[in-house]
Amino acid sequence: HNGNKFCVATNDKYRIDRICLYGGRIFATAVEETDTEYLFKVLQIALDGSEMNELVTYYTLEKTGVTEVEYADDSLFIHRNRMVIPMQVNGQGDDTVYYGTAWVDLDTKEVSYFDAEALSKDNIAVTDLDGFGEYIFYCKQVTRKKTELYRYHMTDGTVETCNLVTSFGGQYEPLNENTIVYISKSGKTFYVYDHTTGENEEKDLTFTFTEYLHDE
Repeated sequence: HNGNKFCVATNDKYRIDRICLYGGRIFATAVEETDTEYLFKVLQIALDGSEMNELVTYYTLEKTGVTEVEYADDSLFIHRNRMVIPMQVNGQGDDTVYYGTAWVDLDTKEVSYFDAEALSKDNIAVTDLDGFGEYIFYCKQVTRKKTELYRYHMTDGTVETCNLVTSFGGQYEPLNENTIVYISKSGKTFYVYDHTTGENEEKDLTFTFTEYLHDE
């Protein structure tokens, strides 16, 4: 709390949004505001707080037409040195929301975007990120009642839809690159999805309770 540029709590250059510990280093996403722009940046911070470096500016946004910068998700996701950053910006004077997703390679500092337009009101928010092996998994709410799960191959860039049941609500866990366990939106039904066969197998949810009795 000494006010220097390494202090997340008191520095006045960045607005720190997300922080995570990965590979023995602290990574953070932050917004630097100038008179005309919002600069979206990835920072690397020493574990003891003695040093902070800017790794990359992954998006630059003109202030015209926007009043507030927010994120669609509050977690910072990194898998195999690839950082995935959902973005969200509110429009000025209306309810328009602009979404986008940046992909940052921490090895090469290369920045790319999931959508053809980096930030747009037509983009769908990416949520519920996870990773296994060569794949990054994520969800999109494609309609008001329907959420879909996708997997992105980190080497060839292919995107595939996981054909889960329509009651899927976004809660899942990859057991491996091809097997997903998930529950229905109601939380009452448990499924195992095999991407190779496309089959969804319903499983019974069982609970075990252990009660310990103590003599007084």
